[in-house]
Amino acid sequence: MKKADLLKEVAEKAQTTGKVADAVLVALTDTIIAETTAGNDIKVPGLGTFKPVVKAARTGINPATKEKITYPEKAGIKFKIEKGFSTRFVEKVSLKELKKATKK
Repeated sequence: MKKADLLKEVAEKAQTTGKVADAVLVALTDTIIAETTAGNDIKVPGLGTFKPVVKAARTGINPATKEKITYPEKAGIKFKIEKGFSTRFVEKVSLKELKKATKK
């Protein structure tokens, strides 16, 4: 689903305009970024929790040259889906249709 499709769907379900839906999506994204950059977890009710993390430095290997590469530590975000969301998804999904849709 592309952004335009998402905004149209959200606007219809919320009985509002695409501009309002876009403003809400932008505000939600900006808030998540601001809070996680400040080191705070942010829970979106019914969806899940965004948690800022520091990924440790690690060593890898270049598959072409077999040379060792050191990757520095970096910031990242983990997302943990809320159990209620997962349960609602499992209840509504048809495994056969999902397999067919994901093969595209």
